[in-house]
Amino acid sequence: MKKPRIVITEPDWLPDGVEDKLAQVFDVCKGPFLPQDLAPALNEAVGVLVGLDHVLKGDALPVTLKFIVSPTTGLNHIDLDQAGRQGIKVISLKGETDFLQNITATAELCWGLVLSLLRRIPAAHTSVMNGQWDRDHFKSRELQGATLGVIGFGRLGKKIAHYGHAFQMRVMICDNKPLGVEGAQFTSVDMQTLLKESDIISLQVDSRPDNYHMIGEAEFQAMKQGALFINTARGDLVDEAALLQSLQDRHLGGAALDVLEQEYDSDKAAGSLMAWARDHENLIITPHIGGVTYESQYKTTHFVVDKLLDWYTAHD
Repeated sequence: MKKPRIVITEPDWLPDGVEDKLAQVFDVCKGPFLPQDLAPALNEAVGVLVGLDHVLKGDALPVTLKFIVSPTTGLNHIDLDQAGRQGIKVISLKGETDFLQNITATAELCWGLVLSLLRRIPAAHTSVMNGQWDRDHFKSRELQGATLGVIGFGRLGKKIAHYGHAFQMRVMICDNKPLGVEGAQFTSVDMQTLLKESDIISLQVDSRPDNYHMIGEAEFQAMKQGALFINTARGDLVDEAALLQSLQDRHLGGAALDVLEQEYDSDKAAGSLMAWARDHENLIITPHIGGVTYESQYKTTHFVVDKLLDWYTAHD
């Protein structure tokens, strides 16, 4: 009997053992695929395992598709409305709070960006590679005693807050829910207070329609002069034109971004921000590498594949 087909869009990051698990049930078809080649590859497939290198829009979802698997918490690379209309099951990490407590990759990257931006580490390295040894040029500030503002006190926001506490920072939290027992050691404030008083701001909220461009011109203007802004959440949370203007006006001291609003379209991805980053050391941009560690990808991919196999066995 012929096995149903599953497509793996980006096998380069696939951890050991995942393909073998899937091959027990499915005929595995692997990429990599160019964007224009993905839709034809999905013809007659019952499912697809996709990461963040492809966007699954309505025209890429064939009628045969029964499930989409993504080892991510954010799902803005999937057309959820169309998937719902077609009755396609979306299996991901969203809502898997207990499991995700042991996934630290994105929080660790965020803290690395905090230190890199504050201590100007990338610029210092480039300076040495260019034959210079000018330590006084890179005099900076310490985290101890500075104020960290964390917008969003979910899984990642909590980790960032605890990192700040470990560095002896004053930690302020803005969230629309009570902080609970775990947040007792931090200060709960409204958004305006956080923006006004924070030396470093970390954005840690979900991407959803009511959060679109939640950090825009008014928010950047409300930030303390010279503040640093870190976004490792999702690009569409930030008005990038307003961010760039704040950098150009020298109001914002610097920014570090692991996500961009148009990151799935390399021709559109924040051209002005890229241009600024090339010539100014106070903007660091990384290619959405928050979850890209061997440990994280192994745990998360096996987890969602096991979820898939349990679901498929029950519904086949």
